[in-house]
Amino acid sequence: MNKNSWNVMVCALKLCLAAALFWGGSDPMAVEAAVLQKSAGAAVGQQGAEALKHSVWGQVGCAPGTGTEQEQSGIPTDQLSFDVSRFVLPSDAKTLVVVEGFAVNGGREVYQRETVEDTALWNRARVTAFVKGANGNWVPRLQSPAVLGWGGMSNKRHSGDGTTPIGLWRADTPFGWAAPDAGFPSEYEQIIPSLRTQYWSDATNRLEHSHVLTAQSGERLWEDWAKELYAYSLNTGFNRNHTHQGAGSALFLHCTKPGKPSTAGCVAMDPSAMRELLKWYAKGALYVAQAPEGQFEAVYGAFSENGDSAPGTFSPSQRQMPDTATILVP
Repeated sequence: MNKNSWNVMVCALKLCLAAALFWGGSDPMAVEAAVLQKSAGAAVGQQGAEALKHSVWGQVGCAPGTGTEQEQSGIPTDQLSFDVSRFVLPSDAKTLVVVEGFAVNGGREVYQRETVEDTALWNRARVTAFVKGANGNWVPRLQSPAVLGWGGMSNKRHSGDGTTPIGLWRADTPFGWAAPDAGFPSEYEQIIPSLRTQYWSDATNRLEHSHVLTAQSGERLWEDWAKELYAYSLNTGFNRNHTHQGAGSALFLHCTKPGKPSTAGCVAMDPSAMRELLKWYAKGALYVAQAPEGQFEAVYGAFSENGDSAPGTFSPSQRQMPDTATILVP
């Protein structure tokens, strides 16, 4: 079959399928098979037409029952170390952000450098975000490289150890230095540095306000160091309301900046990815799952309203993160 004939067949298939769906009197799959056999000719036969059928479905982009919503998204999922369908979440979940942590390549000393050009010293993570599809399945819509804590990942973290917590929580408190984009959540709080009042309290693990600088115990969000990193930010929900004293606070998803090798425990990603996450947050509940790559078994059912860490035993990943690009799908 030459290229022109193939294109004619594909167009015919699309038209017939549309007609079958419109009038409701025909089975699209039956119409499809008939069109393929007719277009492919007797020499192709039923077996060949069946093979062509799946090829055409792939080109049309609507193959039934083959998970093509994921394939169409353009987000590579073949290397993911988790099964997104296994996460047990409340019924209000609309977006799920999964963070896979890879090898710990640099500790506190590396983290304290202003910039590190050698990416072999970065503590890298892969962020993949899914939105709930019409059929209740999770469809990937974002993937981004990220960096995580200089101490790796832990489900027994304590303040100052530089680890990124492990668990499954509901995100809250969108904020940032940047002005809100169209589609941002109504509760997004822009940081106004001239006010010098906004800080993240290490006592309550919440964004608080005070005109008294000495009362601002925690991260002063209005200080210059936060301008790039907190251009767009979202609290992961870990240790909500500081339920567990000493476990740490201000564990966010936020932006990274060039040369940033790791964090003090947050997950930092491309600003464009963070901006998109805030728009999805506005559409409904957003949940965050974090673990070393390949170690999500104890996280699937570990959702905690209080922001508890996942139970079980975890070990640092020894794998380096595969090449990962920032991909955003509208």
